[in-house]
Amino acid sequence: MSIGTHGIADLRHSLLLRKSSDKSGSVELRRADREPYSILPRHSKAAKRDLTMMSINHLPAVLSNYTAQFFHPNTKIFFIGFNKCATTSIHQIMTEAGIRSDHWMRGQENIALRIESVISSKDELRRYMRPATAYSDICYFSNDRIIEANQYFRQYENAYPEAYFVLNDRNVEAWIRSRASHRKGQLLERFMAFHETSADAVKELWRETHDSHVQAVLTHFSGNPKFLHFHVDRDPPESLTSFLAPTFKIDPESWKKINQTKIRAR
Repeated sequence: MSIGTHGIADLRHSLLLRKSSDKSGSVELRRADREPYSILPRHSKAAKRDLTMMSINHLPAVLSNYTAQFFHPNTKIFFIGFNKCATTSIHQIMTEAGIRSDHWMRGQENIALRIESVISSKDELRRYMRPATAYSDICYFSNDRIIEANQYFRQYENAYPEAYFVLNDRNVEAWIRSRASHRKGQLLERFMAFHETSADAVKELWRETHDSHVQAVLTHFSGNPKFLHFHVDRDPPESLTSFLAPTFKIDPESWKKINQTKIRAR
Protein backbone atom coordinates (compact mmCIF):
# COMPACT_ATOMS: atom_id res chain seq x y z
CA MET A 1 0.00 0.00 0.00
CA SER A 2 1.36 3.48 -0.84
CA ILE A 3 0.56 7.07 0.04
CA GLY A 4 -2.11 8.75 -2.04
CA THR A 5 -1.25 11.97 -3.82
CA HIS A 6 -3.98 13.92 -1.97
CA GLY A 7 -2.03 13.56 1.28
CA ILE A 8 1.30 14.67 -0.16
CA ALA A 9 1.03 18.37 0.67
CA ASP A 10 0.25 17.80 4.35
CA LEU A 11 2.83 15.04 4.61
CA ARG A 12 5.53 17.14 3.03
CA HIS A 13 5.09 19.87 5.65
CA SER A 14 5.40 17.27 8.39
CA LEU A 15 8.76 16.03 7.11
CA LEU A 16 11.79 17.86 8.45
CA LEU A 17 13.68 17.83 5.17
CA ARG A 18 17.05 19.49 5.12
CA LYS A 19 16.85 22.95 3.54
CA SER A 20 19.41 23.82 0.91
CA SER A 21 21.26 27.07 0.63
CA ASP A 22 19.17 27.90 -2.44
CA LYS A 23 16.95 30.87 -1.62
CA SER A 24 14.16 29.61 -3.88
CA GLY A 25 12.74 27.51 -1.05
CA SER A 26 13.84 24.12 -2.31
CA VAL A 27 14.75 21.00 -0.39
CA GLU A 28 17.28 18.19 -0.74
CA LEU A 29 15.91 14.75 -1.52
CA ARG A 30 17.86 11.54 -2.06
CA ARG A 31 16.57 9.40 -4.92
CA ALA A 32 16.53 5.67 -4.15
CA ASP A 33 17.63 4.82 -7.68
CA ARG A 34 21.18 6.14 -7.15
CA GLU A 35 20.66 9.32 -9.12
CA PRO A 36 22.64 12.33 -7.84
CA TYR A 37 21.38 14.49 -5.03
CA SER A 38 18.85 16.87 -6.49
CA ILE A 39 17.63 20.23 -5.36
CA LEU A 40 13.92 19.80 -6.04
CA PRO A 41 11.29 22.54 -5.73
CA ARG A 42 8.69 21.94 -3.04
CA HIS A 43 5.90 21.37 -5.54
CA SER A 44 7.86 19.45 -8.18
CA LYS A 45 6.45 16.26 -9.68
CA ALA A 46 9.69 14.47 -8.77
CA ALA A 47 9.29 15.26 -5.07
CA LYS A 48 5.67 14.11 -5.10
CA ARG A 49 6.63 10.91 -6.91
CA ASP A 50 9.33 10.10 -4.34
CA LEU A 51 6.90 10.55 -1.46
CA THR A 52 4.15 8.61 -3.22
CA MET A 53 6.46 5.63 -3.71
CA MET A 54 7.16 5.24 0.01
CA SER A 55 5.47 2.22 1.55
CA ILE A 56 3.11 3.26 4.32
CA ASN A 57 4.76 0.63 6.52
CA HIS A 58 8.07 2.52 6.27
CA LEU A 59 6.62 5.94 7.03
CA PRO A 60 7.23 6.02 10.81
CA ALA A 61 10.90 5.11 10.30
CA VAL A 62 11.27 7.50 7.37
CA LEU A 63 9.81 10.40 9.33
CA SER A 64 12.00 9.59 12.33
CA ASN A 65 15.12 9.34 10.17
CA TYR A 66 14.43 12.60 8.34
CA THR A 67 14.14 14.26 11.74
CA ALA A 68 17.37 12.64 12.98
CA GLN A 69 19.28 13.77 9.91
CA PHE A 70 17.91 17.30 10.27
CA PHE A 71 18.94 17.70 13.91
CA HIS A 72 22.09 15.53 13.80
CA PRO A 73 23.68 16.10 10.38
CA ASN A 74 27.13 15.07 11.62
CA THR A 75 26.00 11.63 12.79
CA LYS A 76 27.17 9.65 9.77
CA ILE A 77 27.18 5.90 9.18
CA PHE A 78 30.38 4.56 7.65
CA PHE A 79 30.39 0.99 6.33
CA ILE A 80 34.11 0.29 6.27
CA GLY A 81 34.14 -3.26 4.93
CA PHE A 82 35.07 -4.14 1.36
CA ASN A 83 32.92 -4.33 -1.72
CA LYS A 84 31.13 -7.68 -2.18
CA CYS A 85 30.19 -7.60 1.51
CA ALA A 86 26.47 -6.87 1.05
CA THR A 87 27.08 -3.22 0.21
CA THR A 88 24.20 -3.07 -2.28
CA SER A 89 21.82 -4.55 0.29
CA ILE A 90 23.12 -2.08 2.88
CA HIS A 91 22.53 0.81 0.48
CA GLN A 92 19.00 -0.39 -0.20
CA ILE A 93 18.06 -0.77 3.45
CA MET A 94 19.37 2.74 4.13
CA THR A 95 17.46 4.39 1.29
CA GLU A 96 14.23 2.55 2.09
CA ALA A 97 14.46 3.94 5.62
CA GLY A 98 14.88 7.50 4.34
CA ILE A 99 18.58 7.66 5.19
CA ARG A 100 20.57 9.55 2.56
CA SER A 101 23.08 7.04 1.24
CA ASP A 102 26.10 7.25 -1.06
CA HIS A 103 27.08 3.90 -2.54
CA TRP A 104 30.04 3.71 -4.95
CA MET A 105 28.85 6.62 -7.10
CA ARG A 106 27.30 10.02 -6.52
CA GLY A 107 25.73 10.79 -9.86
CA GLN A 108 28.53 10.40 -12.39
CA GLU A 109 31.31 10.74 -9.82
CA ASN A 110 33.01 7.88 -8.02
CA ILE A 111 32.97 8.70 -4.31
CA ALA A 112 36.31 7.00 -3.53
CA LEU A 113 38.09 9.08 -6.18
CA ARG A 114 36.70 12.28 -4.72
CA ILE A 115 37.37 11.25 -1.12
CA GLU A 116 41.00 10.46 -1.89
CA SER A 117 41.40 13.92 -3.43
CA VAL A 118 40.24 15.63 -0.21
CA ILE A 119 41.28 13.15 2.48
CA SER A 120 44.20 15.30 3.67
CA SER A 121 41.89 18.20 4.57
CA LYS A 122 39.34 17.70 7.33
CA ASP A 123 37.33 20.71 6.20
CA GLU A 124 37.23 19.63 2.56
CA LEU A 125 36.33 16.08 3.55
CA ARG A 126 33.43 17.32 5.67
CA ARG A 127 32.30 19.62 2.87
CA TYR A 128 32.20 16.74 0.40
CA MET A 129 30.49 14.34 2.80
CA ARG A 130 27.83 16.83 3.91
CA PRO A 131 25.02 15.66 1.53
CA ALA A 132 24.89 11.97 2.56
CA THR A 133 24.50 10.22 5.90
CA ALA A 134 25.55 6.66 5.04
CA TYR A 135 28.60 5.68 2.98
CA SER A 136 29.30 2.21 1.57
CA ASP A 137 31.24 0.58 -1.28
CA ILE A 138 33.89 3.29 -1.07
CA CYS A 139 36.24 1.95 -3.73
CA TYR A 140 37.61 2.57 -7.21
CA PHE A 141 39.26 0.02 -9.50
CA SER A 142 40.88 0.50 -12.89
CA ASN A 143 43.88 -0.96 -14.70
CA ASP A 144 46.06 1.92 -13.51
CA ARG A 145 44.54 2.93 -10.18
CA ILE A 146 43.17 1.07 -7.15
CA ILE A 147 41.49 2.89 -4.24
CA GLU A 148 40.15 1.05 -1.18
CA ALA A 149 38.89 4.13 0.67
CA ASN A 150 37.54 2.08 3.59
CA GLN A 151 41.15 2.30 4.83
CA TYR A 152 40.55 5.96 5.74
CA PHE A 153 38.39 5.10 8.76
CA ARG A 154 40.68 7.08 11.06
CA GLN A 155 40.19 10.24 9.01
CA TYR A 156 36.42 9.67 8.92
CA GLU A 157 36.34 9.34 12.70
CA ASN A 158 38.44 12.48 13.09
CA ALA A 159 36.06 14.42 10.85
CA TYR A 160 32.92 12.90 12.40
CA PRO A 161 33.50 11.78 16.01
CA GLU A 162 29.74 11.22 16.45
CA ALA A 163 29.56 8.75 13.54
CA TYR A 164 28.65 5.08 13.60
CA PHE A 165 31.20 2.68 12.12
CA VAL A 166 30.22 -0.73 10.77
CA LEU A 167 32.77 -3.27 9.58
CA ASN A 168 30.61 -5.23 7.15
CA ASP A 169 32.47 -8.51 6.81
CA ARG A 170 32.04 -12.09 5.58
CA ASN A 171 33.89 -15.38 5.29
CA VAL A 172 37.14 -14.40 3.60
CA GLU A 173 37.28 -17.32 1.15
CA ALA A 174 33.70 -16.73 0.04
CA TRP A 175 34.50 -13.04 -0.33
CA ILE A 176 37.52 -13.79 -2.52
CA ARG A 177 35.46 -16.09 -4.76
CA SER A 178 32.75 -13.45 -5.03
CA ARG A 179 35.25 -10.72 -5.88
CA ALA A 180 36.97 -12.91 -8.46
CA SER A 181 33.68 -13.58 -10.27
CA HIS A 182 32.41 -9.98 -10.07
CA ARG A 183 31.28 -8.78 -13.51
CA LYS A 184 32.48 -12.02 -15.08
CA GLY A 185 35.98 -11.60 -13.74
CA GLN A 186 36.54 -7.98 -14.79
CA LEU A 187 37.48 -6.87 -11.27
CA LEU A 188 40.07 -9.63 -10.99
CA GLU A 189 41.50 -8.68 -14.40
CA ARG A 190 41.88 -5.05 -13.32
CA PHE A 191 43.83 -6.04 -10.22
CA MET A 192 46.02 -8.34 -12.33
CA ALA A 193 46.75 -5.49 -14.75
CA PHE A 194 47.43 -2.97 -11.99
CA HIS A 195 49.78 -5.25 -10.04
CA GLU A 196 51.15 -7.00 -13.16
CA THR A 197 50.70 -10.38 -11.58
CA SER A 198 48.68 -13.59 -11.74
CA ALA A 199 45.14 -14.33 -10.57
CA ASP A 200 46.42 -16.50 -7.73
CA ALA A 201 48.74 -13.73 -6.56
CA VAL A 202 45.87 -11.22 -6.59
CA LYS A 203 43.71 -13.55 -4.51
CA GLU A 204 46.51 -13.92 -1.97
CA LEU A 205 46.87 -10.12 -1.92
CA TRP A 206 43.13 -9.80 -1.25
CA ARG A 207 43.42 -12.29 1.60
CA GLU A 208 46.29 -10.36 3.17
CA THR A 209 44.57 -7.00 2.62
CA HIS A 210 41.37 -8.26 4.24
CA ASP A 211 43.16 -9.67 7.27
CA SER A 212 45.28 -6.58 7.87
CA HIS A 213 42.32 -4.23 7.44
CA VAL A 214 40.09 -6.18 9.82
CA GLN A 215 42.85 -6.32 12.43
CA ALA A 216 43.55 -2.59 12.11
CA VAL A 217 39.85 -1.73 12.44
CA LEU A 218 39.28 -4.01 15.42
CA THR A 219 42.33 -2.60 17.20
CA HIS A 220 41.40 1.00 16.51
CA PHE A 221 37.75 0.71 17.59
CA SER A 222 38.27 -1.64 20.53
CA GLY A 223 35.78 -0.70 23.25
CA ASN A 224 34.08 1.94 21.10
CA PRO A 225 30.28 1.67 21.57
CA LYS A 226 29.71 3.21 18.13
CA PHE A 227 31.52 0.39 16.33
CA LEU A 228 29.98 -2.87 15.10
CA HIS A 229 31.67 -5.84 13.46
CA PHE A 230 28.77 -7.06 11.35
CA HIS A 231 29.18 -10.47 9.68
CA VAL A 232 26.77 -10.21 6.76
CA ASP A 233 26.78 -13.95 6.12
CA ARG A 234 25.80 -15.04 9.62
CA ASP A 235 24.66 -12.18 11.86
CA PRO A 236 20.92 -11.39 12.01
CA PRO A 237 19.89 -8.01 10.59
CA GLU A 238 18.64 -7.07 14.06
CA SER A 239 22.27 -6.75 15.19
CA LEU A 240 22.73 -3.93 12.70
CA THR A 241 19.37 -2.25 13.17
CA SER A 242 19.59 -2.32 16.98
CA PHE A 243 23.13 -0.91 16.82
CA LEU A 244 21.87 2.10 14.85
CA ALA A 245 18.60 2.37 16.80
CA PRO A 246 19.72 5.14 19.20
CA THR A 247 19.61 7.51 16.22
CA PHE A 248 18.12 5.73 13.20
CA LYS A 249 15.05 3.54 12.91
CA ILE A 250 15.33 0.65 10.44
CA ASP A 251 13.01 -2.32 10.03
CA PRO A 252 15.16 -5.49 9.99
CA GLU A 253 12.55 -7.14 7.75
CA SER A 254 13.51 -4.75 4.96
CA TRP A 255 16.95 -6.30 4.72
CA LYS A 256 17.37 -7.76 1.26
CA LYS A 257 20.36 -9.60 -0.09
CA ILE A 258 20.54 -8.57 -3.72
CA ASN A 259 23.19 -8.25 -6.40
CA GLN A 260 25.08 -11.26 -5.08
CA THR A 261 27.21 -13.52 -7.22
CA LYS A 262 26.14 -17.13 -7.47
CA ILE A 263 29.24 -18.36 -5.67
CA ARG A 264 28.55 -18.67 -1.94
CA ALA A 265 30.32 -20.05 1.09
CA ARG A 266 29.78 -23.79 1.42
